[in-house]
Amino acid sequence: MEEIKIKLIAIAKNEAANLPQWVFHHFRIGVDSIDVYINGSSDNSLEISRKINSFEPRFKFYDADHRLKKCALKGKNFQKHIYNRALKKCKRDGSFSHLLVLDLDEYLMPDKLEHNLKDMIRSTGKASVIAFPWCFDAPNSSKTEPFQEFICTKINLEPHHIVKSVGRLSEIKKVLPHGFILSSKSIQSSIRAKRILSSGIEINQNNSRIHGSHLSQKLLNVFKNKVSESWFTLHRVNKSEAEYLASLLKGRPSKVAKKDFNLLMKNNRKGFKVFNPKTMYQKTYSSISVSNYNSDYNKFLQHLNIKIELERSQKFILTQLDKLDNLIKENPIIINTFAKQFAGTRYSP
Repeated sequence: MEEIKIKLIAIAKNEAANLPQWVFHHFRIGVDSIDVYINGSSDNSLEISRKINSFEPRFKFYDADHRLKKCALKGKNFQKHIYNRALKKCKRDGSFSHLLVLDLDEYLMPDKLEHNLKDMIRSTGKASVIAFPWCFDAPNSSKTEPFQEFICTKINLEPHHIVKSVGRLSEIKKVLPHGFILSSKSIQSSIRAKRILSSGIEINQNNSRIHGSHLSQKLLNVFKNKVSESWFTLHRVNKSEAEYLASLLKGRPSKVAKKDFNLLMKNNRKGFKVFNPKTMYQKTYSSISVSNYNSDYNKFLQHLNIKIELERSQKFILTQLDKLDNLIKENPIIINTFAKQFAGTRYSP
């Protein structure tokens, strides 16, 4: 049996409230080691990271502010810089077989909560890359309270054509935000250089673009029909209206390199969405598996002794919401400037 060891890499800005469950979740599904590069954060991310590391040494974190500043000065994309620096580090280390890259609001979700990513990788044979389509979350109502448990028997989803991927380290030449450029040696070996969708369909130039990271509508439709039995990437963009609005103040540091100073808010958001049964989907998990998962997570939190720190991180998010509210009162033009981002919220123009 092939030995599989998975390294997970992420960058994080003001993600303290999400760190514990994100780390717990990915270790639980079979990731072996996690590195998080914290940048531009004013919350207690570093404090919470220290707590997690003291209990779970497979989790490592780095204060990456100095690299963020260097990238801005040199006109480099910070995200790509960190990803590819981590790729080189992993290759030098030689301990890992696969690389997974996610953001802190992205959770790699199994077809069943008990299933393991290593088994999933083995089931695809010798695939170079396995892609997991984004599925945006969708709360049941705009009145949903913040900081709710989200691993439940029914998870609302809106599948998207963008994917996140896990790749075979020996065949990766470069890391992209949503996929990998494979080495020329791997590409020449047509048997090995295979990109597989999590539902089992091969990804190629005819049904995707940008190195398999953007699916065609036809391929996305095929995935939608199999979403109930497939692995996917849960992109927790919405969560609750309060959390969605607060997250807009994170901005996009990668744009600094292009001297785009319209950085007040994350302009890659397309509005707050709640569940629409006519256009969205639901992923179902058994009540027993959900109960076991949440029980394991609560035990993890108890071991960390992190209750006070988590409450502080959640308070920070609500403070960001107040900050946004005051900002809008002082500068009402912001609502029209970011009309797309405010769609579906209390500030929708």
